[in-house]
Amino acid sequence: MKFTSFETLIDRINEDLGDFKSKFAYKRKELADLGKAPNRNVLFKYIDSDRDWAINEGGGTEIQYHLFYRDNTIGYGLGFNAQYVPFANEMSPVAYIKPFVSSYLNLLKQKNPIIIKLKNDGFAFIEGEEKDLNSIENDDYYLFGKEITIDSSNNISDKDYNQMIDYLKNDIYKLYVDIWEEKIKATKTNENMVNAMNLLTANHNLILTGAPGTGKTYLAKQIAQQMIFGETKEDLLEEEQKMFNEQCGFVQFHPSYDYTDFVEGLRPKQDAGNVGFERKDGVFKDFCIKALKCWNGEQQITNFNDIYSLFIDEIIESNDSLELKTLVQGKNFNVKVNGNQNLYAIPQTEKATPMPITKKMLQEYLEKGLIVDWKPYVTAIGNYFKSRYDNKFIRKESDKNAKYVFIIDEINRGEVSKIFGELFFSIDPGYRGKDGKARTQYANMQTNPNVFDNALGINDPNNCGHFFVPENVYIIGTMNDIDRSVESMDFAFRRRFAFKEMTAEESKQMLESKDAWGKDEDDNSRQPKQSVIDEINKKMDAINHIIWHKAKDGEKEEEKSIDGLSSAYHIGASYFLKLVNYKNEDGSYDYDQLWENHLEGLLLEYMRGMVDIQKKIKRLAKAFGYSNLTKYE
Repeated sequence: MKFTSFETLIDRINEDLGDFKSKFAYKRKELADLGKAPNRNVLFKYIDSDRDWAINEGGGTEIQYHLFYRDNTIGYGLGFNAQYVPFANEMSPVAYIKPFVSSYLNLLKQKNPIIIKLKNDGFAFIEGEEKDLNSIENDDYYLFGKEITIDSSNNISDKDYNQMIDYLKNDIYKLYVDIWEEKIKATKTNENMVNAMNLLTANHNLILTGAPGTGKTYLAKQIAQQMIFGETKEDLLEEEQKMFNEQCGFVQFHPSYDYTDFVEGLRPKQDAGNVGFERKDGVFKDFCIKALKCWNGEQQITNFNDIYSLFIDEIIESNDSLELKTLVQGKNFNVKVNGNQNLYAIPQTEKATPMPITKKMLQEYLEKGLIVDWKPYVTAIGNYFKSRYDNKFIRKESDKNAKYVFIIDEINRGEVSKIFGELFFSIDPGYRGKDGKARTQYANMQTNPNVFDNALGINDPNNCGHFFVPENVYIIGTMNDIDRSVESMDFAFRRRFAFKEMTAEESKQMLESKDAWGKDEDDNSRQPKQSVIDEINKKMDAINHIIWHKAKDGEKEEEKSIDGLSSAYHIGASYFLKLVNYKNEDGSYDYDQLWENHLEGLLLEYMRGMVDIQKKIKRLAKAFGYSNLTKYE
């Protein structure tokens, strides 16, 4: 096949694509949710004689069909364009194309059969490199496609040309649609998360409520990732995981959980064979200390653990003891190391009591000048430590914009007024930061200013022990609407939180997420085929319709919802994720086991005390497709 110019080549391709042009236009209308179909007479549109490339009409900000002609070569395939946008607005080219890039990379992880086939057929990234896609920047262009060499007379072999037309109409089209559909799935999932994240950002405190199994905890962790990284990630790199562990706290409330676990309290300790008690910060207060240091932009010694190990080795090599003097009174004392590599300061007096100097105490003194206890010894050891290793410290200034997210799972199962104590005031969105300062219940046991006292400028040893929730701390709670313990949450607590309901229908999005299904021993997602997911959706709808649906006029008795239940009793997708645990030898899934081991017991609990339970559970089992209905007769 011979052509005289790039324009005539485009005309010939458009002509030979035939009815496919209309098929493509209507499919793009559906995928992009357009008001009307684009031009159905062309696929590639020739616009400028200076251009040696062409794309499908309207494809400037999307995954696009791409064709180029240069250096006796024709290239074609699917392009990811971050070079420009055709109209002025606040979004960057990268913001437009990144969802399509992410969708391609997700399909790649899923071992999408069309991608595998195309690569086996010789398709590759002929513009840009696949490995760099995840870090696409403005002005970048990537093209996954194939090249055809032509002779000096602009002749293309019939075989190459016909093959190009076939790919454009079939395999490239299939991949185009797969990328779009993957992008649409992700967008639906993200909309729910973005709405929740906006609520959290505006209110600082959010509770996700809903029926059992609606993915409240899963969504809470996704929100935390979005707040910390600016996006959700399926697999965190080692440094990202470390950062996430630092900035995301997690605890699950239960009836025995109390203030001493959450804020601070007395905990047993053993020194030189004697058992006593010491004040310890709780999990939430400890989390807030980290967040406050970040908010204040304090410097951290990022290699402290390594330098501390050097210090321990030095003491061990010195016959397990180092002799120092207190800075003010000049009293001699020894520094020893126990079997767990913890430091002890021992005064050189008769019957001296060893005083524990923890790694945390030493680090806080060096980074902030904070002294929690044993001031004469901490300052002496800290100054010696600094004089020895200051030139080895790697210091990093904290990011003041970093967000810290604390997740409280099953928040209603604990006695919240008992757990939070005076924090009822401090967690109020209107009193975040110093305006919400309060003295804790164990404040009288503190004689040295803590990190919160220092931030408040309080140095009085008789007025120590303050606490407040820093401005960069966000709290997410989860709870089931139908849990009887919800009644224990008083109005003062409810007023301080925004509430977002997670419905069973919304939870279906989890079924489309590979991450939600977990991974097998080969680190591959356990997500089943789409046909299985479609079957799960049908069974969920069937059960939830019987549990509760809006009544219709003229509805027959056997079609009505179960009296006494509501949408709060709908079953969420989390229960159906357990299906992958019940796989038959032939590769099929055993739905009966899912019913018997997970759904039946929950539904019976829902209906405890109702009349005709057997009749109702049989109706639900039949809707699910359970095979052994005779057990309910």
